[in-house]
Amino acid sequence: MSVASARAETDVERLIARAMLGSVEAQTELGMSYRQYGLHMPDGSKIEKDMDQAERWLKEASKKNLQARLWLGGLYSSDDFPRRDDALAARIFAEIARTPGADKQVVESAAEGLADILYQECTGYLISLDCGKNDSSPRQDYKAAAYWFKIAAEGGHRQAQFQLATMYENGRGVPQDFVEAAKLYELADAAGHDEAAVMLAELYKKTQKRAMAYMWFNLAATAERPQAAERRGQLSKSMSQEEIEEGQRLTREYLATRKKDCGRSKC
Repeated sequence: MSVASARAETDVERLIARAMLGSVEAQTELGMSYRQYGLHMPDGSKIEKDMDQAERWLKEASKKNLQARLWLGGLYSSDDFPRRDDALAARIFAEIARTPGADKQVVESAAEGLADILYQECTGYLISLDCGKNDSSPRQDYKAAAYWFKIAAEGGHRQAQFQLATMYENGRGVPQDFVEAAKLYELADAAGHDEAAVMLAELYKKTQKRAMAYMWFNLAATAERPQAAERRGQLSKSMSQEEIEEGQRLTREYLATRKKDCGRSKC
């Protein structure tokens, strides 16, 4: 037993001692605990949120662990990190995404992180105040962002599917394609994205497919998505009774199909 371990009296001190002895697992646990929420141990000892300590331990763990390196990139690109450095985060994400034989999910998450940094757009309708470009961002590159979003989207990452949908809708980095945008919004919604159904409804509204727009606003309202019911009401004012009834029919058919699909597999 080392001197540090022998002197450790609390669970947190023992975790720190293990990290100092080179345990990648302990280093990663410490880094993420300092990064996100702190850590309350069984004996009552705890770790408070501390970004400097998060950086220290994630850097140590990232020397041997790719997942820890992914989290380090996420730390550097986070708005609550005092020395935010998107350019450094982008380099880390790019290294991970290009690592031969790396875990598929880690690669996809790195691709998504890199794409977000390159895209630099505030998308959706529930816009965050910390989205978009900042002083540490590299050059905006829609084409490269689309390339990396596609990798993550194909792996089922709902935020990547959503972001890529906005790119197809607006023709940024990819040819404008409303059909592909709709497909991606629907995939993101099925995966649980809060804004995808409303954005899909707005896309159909923009393309004058009011019954389809009504259906998606209706589905989004049923799922209690923000602003969905209000937007459905606004759309209804410009629709005929026949169009509204068609939208309601489409809603029933969609829900029936989804119920049947859920009966065959997990939803």
